[in-house]
Amino acid sequence: MLSFTADRKLFCSAVARAAAGLPQRPLNPVHAGMLVASSSTERVRMTASDGYVTFTASCEAVATYPESMILPGRMLTEISRYFTGDRVEMRHERKTVTLTSGKSSFSLSCSNGEDYPSWLKSPHPLGKLNAGEFADAVKSVVTASKRDHPVQRGMRLAIEDDRLLMTCTDSSRMAFACPRMEIVAADLIPDPVLAPAVILERFARVAEDEVSLGWSSGKVNLIGVSTPGLEVSAPYVQGKLPDSWVMIRDDYQPQAVADSAELTQMVKMAALAAGDKGAVQLDFSDVLTVSAAGDAGYSGEMETEGALTPVTLEFTPQYLLDGLTGENVTLAFTGRALLMIGDGYRYILQPRRKLTGKE
Repeated sequence: MLSFTADRKLFCSAVARAAAGLPQRPLNPVHAGMLVASSSTERVRMTASDGYVTFTASCEAVATYPESMILPGRMLTEISRYFTGDRVEMRHERKTVTLTSGKSSFSLSCSNGEDYPSWLKSPHPLGKLNAGEFADAVKSVVTASKRDHPVQRGMRLAIEDDRLLMTCTDSSRMAFACPRMEIVAADLIPDPVLAPAVILERFARVAEDEVSLGWSSGKVNLIGVSTPGLEVSAPYVQGKLPDSWVMIRDDYQPQAVADSAELTQMVKMAALAAGDKGAVQLDFSDVLTVSAAGDAGYSGEMETEGALTPVTLEFTPQYLLDGLTGENVTLAFTGRALLMIGDGYRYILQPRRKLTGKE
């Protein structure tokens, strides 16, 4: 029977990481469970999956017998938050598992780990990235994905030179980032793919130190990402982004350089005055003027660096805020759309209306 002891913080962190793979409404009842396994006497592994996306987390442990079992996933996640001792001890007897930490003890039903469906192994990594830079890139790009669209829920990934090119679009806006990547398999670089943006977003929140990333081509269309103590695999999103995505990489004449924090504060105040269905107007003239178009009035001015082309545009407030990251933002125009350029990212946003200015 499997028994082990582990550091409480490490164990609870591993359970929380794996729990990101638990489906809200599992099609197969077994996927409501979390697979807990030990293939050695020094490490314990937790796996959660919906049959397609798989999260596997691990931590150091002292195990007495290599074995696996299925525990109620949500219940294990919830009770792990109440452990109080320095260490967690698990004892398995027949169809029951007892988890003890400090003065608290919980009993959970369990089933044979061999009943848990197998999953496809993650592809070999193509390159490695700094976890912080990867998380920042995902955060800045994923805002432009469309969660309920069969194709636009995907994030386009491509490798070019020593960069990972990341692109999302929902047709009204587009985001692009290109963090530096250390290539470890230069002779195996496959074609660009669409990765499920929401899965990369979940992974990026808990990634630490370093991220390894790769995807396969052929019969098994999988993308795999890993960080110390966590591996995630998921199938591609079928389809491809419109070819117009390349426009975000083109060079455009900068109009102004603005302080992101100051502009963000002004947009938030304008959004508050505009109300739920209102809009925020940007008036490019001698100065950049931010104003509200909605329930109440607001107007604020800020100095920028550069020569502004006179034009007044109206935007959805949150869409505008999503493009304001980093210390400074460079503003330019791609025809009718506004291009926002920061440190390592680009964001194109179509205005709701163009109020003044030449077409």
